[in-house]
Amino acid sequence: MNRYKKQKNIELSITTPIEGKGRSNFSAVKKPDPENIDLQKPSQKSIVIVRHGSYTDEGNLSKEGVEEVKSYAKGLKDEIDGRQSGIIYTSPLPRAVETAEILAHELNFEKIEKEELREDVVPSKINKIRELISEVKNSTYATVILVTHQPVVGALTMLLKGKRTLLGTGEYLKIDV
Repeated sequence: MNRYKKQKNIELSITTPIEGKGRSNFSAVKKPDPENIDLQKPSQKSIVIVRHGSYTDEGNLSKEGVEEVKSYAKGLKDEIDGRQSGIIYTSPLPRAVETAEILAHELNFEKIEKEELREDVVPSKINKIRELISEVKNSTYATVILVTHQPVVGALTMLLKGKRTLLGTGEYLKIDV
């Protein structure tokens, strides 16, 4: 089921879960202004915020977590089909790195660890997250995937769309900017 809400040149859609997995995603699609189209840049960039898969007490992905990530990696590959350029930024913690490695393999994207995506969010870190968002928005990649943890997911979504969104383990949120 798709619901659309239009505000200025932005179209929002919320998509219900595929195959009853309990995952949903949010997409914000910015419509180009025909008078201000820059033909040198892609017309749309996707930022995908991923919360790592389910994990063990030791902090690594569990078998269930590996299957979660493999499952949505295939769906994500279909969603970004046609966008050749992409990169994955990941928290350096094991469960996030393992999630990023599965995605990198499936999507054929490079993976880079970023301290800003660690699970601790303190006021001094918010500026680092803002800088990362600016870097992502200004990058030449059509798709940028951010693999992180719950507190950072909330901070990223608040900064990107003005509303805090929480994700369960093994869920992702795609925002087209």
